[in-house]
Amino acid sequence: MTGETGWEWLEHDFDKLTRAKAAGRYRLLIVDGHTSHFNYDLLSYAKVNEIIVLCLPANTTHALQS
Repeated sequence: MTGETGWEWLEHDFDKLTRAKAAGRYRLLIVDGHTSHFNYDLLSYAKVNEIIVLCLPANTTHALQS
């Protein structure tokens, strides 16, 4: 996934599918901190739309799932 793909996914999938359920509250998106997964546009969109992006250390999500 590239930063551009991540931004499109955030806008068209994550935001669309979680907005109503959140009912005006902040939402949390947890991502692998690898720079290919997000970019400035994604983070800006998240901020405006009350989505908190939690970036875990790059390439460690598999180890943290145990």
